[in-house]
Amino acid sequence: MSSPPDALCAEAPASLSEARSGEPAAAPSGKAAVWAALPERARSVLALYLRGLPLPDIARELALSEGEILTILEGAPARRYIELRLREAENELQHLLPSAIDAVRAGLSHLEPEVRLRAADQFWKLTGRYKQDAGSARVSAEDVVQQLLVQVNIHTQQEKPDAPDRS
Repeated sequence: MSSPPDALCAEAPASLSEARSGEPAAAPSGKAAVWAALPERARSVLALYLRGLPLPDIARELALSEGEILTILEGAPARRYIELRLREAENELQHLLPSAIDAVRAGLSHLEPEVRLRAADQFWKLTGRYKQDAGSARVSAEDVVQQLLVQVNIHTQQEKPDAPDRS
């Protein structure tokens, strides 16, 4: 448990022995440098914390008290590493934004009405334009769009002449 998963520390030293010896093959920078400077116990705590484990589970796994874990997580080196990871994740999300927009666009023009409804629901929620009254019953944007489609369908069905009787 002394090293984080690849997704958490892609720039970490090739081995922990390099980090402990203080003589890395190449001088680490950024996130890897912060990771290498952390004590092994702090790396273990951070690896589990960044995987989303709750404090009691981390405490049980590493045989530490929750207070010790909080002290590590609130320390400047751990906060710095978490800040760098969050910044990295934010940058990755920014790069995924065009793909997400393309997916919603494709969903809005999909042949299946259910897919279009889900895409419309996501669009309204993500853009923050769908708001519901605090006192009203919970109604999703998908429900609103579906009601609109039903209304449009009813009106177009009423305007069509009846099919000839084939009896």
